[in-house]
Amino acid sequence: MLKCIACESRDTKVAEVFSTDDFFKGFAYEFNIKREELKHISDNVEKKYEIIHCNTCGLEYADPRIGGNSNFYEVIYQYLPRTGIRWEFGEFRKDFSVKGKILDIGCGDGSFVKYANGLGFKARGIDFNPSRIEIAKNSDAAVENINIDEMASYLSLNRDYDIYTLWHVLEHVENPLETLTILHNNSKNGSSLVVSVPSERFYAAHRSPMPIMNYPPHHLTRWTIPALKHIGEKSGWKLELYKREPLDGAMKVYGERLFKSILLNRNLIEELRLVITKKRFSGKALSPRNDHFINNIFVKIMGRILARFLMLEKGSFSGMSLYVKYGRQ
Repeated sequence: MLKCIACESRDTKVAEVFSTDDFFKGFAYEFNIKREELKHISDNVEKKYEIIHCNTCGLEYADPRIGGNSNFYEVIYQYLPRTGIRWEFGEFRKDFSVKGKILDIGCGDGSFVKYANGLGFKARGIDFNPSRIEIAKNSDAAVENINIDEMASYLSLNRDYDIYTLWHVLEHVENPLETLTILHNNSKNGSSLVVSVPSERFYAAHRSPMPIMNYPPHHLTRWTIPALKHIGEKSGWKLELYKREPLDGAMKVYGERLFKSILLNRNLIEELRLVITKKRFSGKALSPRNDHFINNIFVKIMGRILARFLMLEKGSFSGMSLYVKYGRQ
């Protein structure tokens, strides 16, 4: 069997077989677009993947680990909302009281760079997606367009950062061990690395089929705490703390989506039967396409009521994100 890319265990198995056609069909449905609109990018990425599950550390990863190219992300991100202020940003604020220099890797639209500078840090960002960089520049964030292949040489010339951040970046990287090693080898003693990834306890992933955005060629890895600890140690970073996003915020979103699904499909009994008897959401209740409809105060109130109902059965689930902080060994 394949050796786990995090803990190197050979106790692995093929959990699922998945194709790019599956991804683009699912993406077109969720974002309410025609499949044909994605054809020009779907022909340029890997056709078939196996999803490998490690029984030792719990990591799941795509084989082969080949993600979308810059054109893929250029098109995909046209349909995704701007990042905005994430839950992780608030946790970062709690953990770092000393205002140092920050490099945000995979900075996207520059949301965190602006947020950190507003707190008194000296933050810059790099990203390989030109259109996202333009959005960031237009919002006055200090960012640069750096290709992933150029990152090592860029970092070798800029070693004075106190903190490196990767907000929902590691799951997109084809070689996460190499990326973290490059960061370690080009950082100074005492520096910190903060990473966020989708949580393996994310409520939606346990109450529905795995969200389409958590599949390749978009996401190439699905992380757990043990896996993050192992790959950190192998690359020279010591895991110091971790946190999972609280469930409450996610429930507000799914409460609203469930209510919109009930209204749009006029099928209250079927939607609630799935939630109550099978402890699952329907695909329509989960779909972001419902976010485009019926946005008014009545929907928000009913969504909050349903959210409280859904919270009655939460077990060990969490919200979307997992946040970890490393120190340089």
